[in-house]
Amino acid sequence: MGAEVEAEWLISLLKDACKGIRGLKALVVFGSYAEGRVMPASDVDIAAVVEDPRALSELRCAVARALKLPEDKVSIVDLRKSPPTLRVKALKRGIVIFGSVSDVVKSIEPDVVEVLEHERESFYQWLEGIDPIDESVIMAIVRQVESDVRFLAKVLRERHPSEITGDEVLRRAFERALHTGIEGALDLLRHIISGLSLGVAEYYRDYVEIAVDSKVIPPEAGEKLLELVELRHKLVHRYRRLDYNDLIEKARAFIEVWPQVSSSVRRYLKEEAGSRRQL
Repeated sequence: MGAEVEAEWLISLLKDACKGIRGLKALVVFGSYAEGRVMPASDVDIAAVVEDPRALSELRCAVARALKLPEDKVSIVDLRKSPPTLRVKALKRGIVIFGSVSDVVKSIEPDVVEVLEHERESFYQWLEGIDPIDESVIMAIVRQVESDVRFLAKVLRERHPSEITGDEVLRRAFERALHTGIEGALDLLRHIISGLSLGVAEYYRDYVEIAVDSKVIPPEAGEKLLELVELRHKLVHRYRRLDYNDLIEKARAFIEVWPQVSSSVRRYLKEEAGSRRQL
């Protein structure tokens, strides 16, 4: 059975099976059944939008009956309440059987998609046996952030805020340096957290919180970085709504916190390297 025919068959079958389930607003099949790689041991992965949670048990029974499977082979998640990364996976790779998932799509923040791509990259590095903590990557990130910090500090030292906002070329360069500086600091934490399996992130702020919990950086540095995560989001996605007085204050805060982040990461990696040598 071809992939297109199989998908059409699945949509038709599940549409008929789920008719009459009250409170069921939308249905998405994802995983092996949606991707055409069903094996005898495969579960059926279903994401649903429901008004009444009781509809989920009725849905499980209906899907199992339609596909002639035991109910414990049907895995169902409430799409509105599921983790953001799971929502992205289900909607990106799944098949919408019926209903509208537009409100769920709108609820997904852009950085969730970016974080998911970072996690995928880390997974493939693990599969290929690449050293999770790549010294060359760490040093490239640090050099890039150091360069951004030097530029920001020089501009703030030599130019009045009105000169920065009044000069389009300088303003764009300032915004870009601040964006890539913050991005680099977060990427540094991401590389360490993913490489050492310290936790799983769904949002950029999760990298900061995991780094604090794992004592990669101190809590006070974490608090300052969390404020900068929101600024990064504005620089990437909401550039028309920037408050330049706040932007300049945040740039000063970034210049101040970066040496603390850098030295804390250096200390942590030295201790980690020492622990590895003792094993």
